[in-house]
Amino acid sequence: MEEIDLTDEQVHLINETDAIGEQIKEHIEKLSEAGADPRWLEIGAINMQQGLMALVRAVCRPTGF
Repeated sequence: MEEIDLTDEQVHLINETDAIGEQIKEHIEKLSEAGADPRWLEIGAINMQQGLMALVRAVCRPTGF
């Protein structure tokens, strides 16, 4: 497994992205409790997770697969 050295700014940006992910997760839970269509919630949640993961990878720029 590769080791990536991150700057303080990169760590901060990744932590910010993680915090936004927690906000999105809470919002999805509220939508679920309000009776939103679970199929679309699942699709939305997966796409949000993929997007957030892509943003983190954009910051840390891993070289591995």
